[in-house]
Amino acid sequence: SGISIFKYFLTFNKNRAFEYYENLICISVCDHVSPRFLRQQGKAVKGPIYGKSNRILPCPGSQYEISGTITLREKIDGTTFAEIELTGTSGNLQHPVHLHADDISAENADIIAQLNPVDGKTGKSTTLISMLADESSISYNELKKFAGCIKVHLAAAGPERDIILAAGNIGDLMTANSSGRVAVGTCKSE
Repeated sequence: SGISIFKYFLTFNKNRAFEYYENLICISVCDHVSPRFLRQQGKAVKGPIYGKSNRILPCPGSQYEISGTITLREKIDGTTFAEIELTGTSGNLQHPVHLHADDISAENADIIAQLNPVDGKTGKSTTLISMLADESSISYNELKKFAGCIKVHLAAAGPERDIILAAGNIGDLMTANSSGRVAVGTCKSE
């Protein structure tokens, strides 16, 4: 029980669509807050939770037959929601995902941020990108202009860490090398 203050609050409506509330002050006597209560008390914001988005079709980076999409969506607060969906993964491995400076073909490109790993069973990963490895903040608009790439690795350690399952350029490099397949460079060792 008590008072809860939410800057942003998301819930599902009866049609399983997201509803978004802004600057919600909730006085509750239990830990559960019903969606009906939120609709009555909160300021519902019309429109999508996400603004602009970029969809990237990563290329396979090795002999593994991996395909899928990387989607970068702008959230209302200006941060980026990254969603990776790959086909061709399997097993219990967690495939590390890095945001790198430079083009996918660049060898030893610096790791700018680590994203949540792709689950081998589902081929999926979701990450909120708001900060880089050096703890500087980055917005969706800044990421959209960033000359870099996202690479999905086979493993986190050992010789398999240099095997790239899939990679795609982002930001200003999204149209680079779009005329055909290019070699995918290995990552800088950490």
